[in-house]
Amino acid sequence: MSLIKYECPCLETRRLNLRAITVGDLDSLKLLYHDEMTYPYLKRKMMREEKKPHLLFRGHKQSIEEINKIRWGISLKTDNVLIGEISLYNIEEWNSGTVGYRLRHEFWNNGYVTEALMELVEYAFQTMGLVRLEATVVVENFASIRVLEKCGFIKEKLMQNEKFGDTYCDYYLYTSYKLRSKSQNVEMIVQGP
Repeated sequence: MSLIKYECPCLETRRLNLRAITVGDLDSLKLLYHDEMTYPYLKRKMMREEKKPHLLFRGHKQSIEEINKIRWGISLKTDNVLIGEISLYNIEEWNSGTVGYRLRHEFWNNGYVTEALMELVEYAFQTMGLVRLEATVVVENFASIRVLEKCGFIKEKLMQNEKFGDTYCDYYLYTSYKLRSKSQNVEMIVQGP
């Protein structure tokens, strides 16, 4: 896998802006990262950068710079305040990637993550030319499973008692594919039932 630094383009949905995370988002990042309701689904403890979000910004850089990853802040169009994040990472040679997301719990059940993920999938397949996306989700995270399925991801397999975060547990691997028919030169995204 080559090491590539990807730009974080601004993406827009009906209600959301997906944008670069900047130093100006530090207070919102603290609220997001210290939201204890999200960690049971991550199956890990807070990382050093989550305990101290300013560590995400090196020197005087204005946004997070990462390799083989694009991390967007999710903000409402009404006030542009960061309410979550969504990422495309493990990007491999423009063919595949992994998606992940997190939203402050007070914004759950409003369809925001579904809206953001649909935009990310569109960007990954149509603009970046990726052909496969995957996501992992612990079996008890029913809300995230619904999000993935609404966005066309299909449950590929159950991983039983496998390493996930800091522990061993059961989780699902979900995938979504963009297929290209050579005979018809037609592109389509494989949707779930």
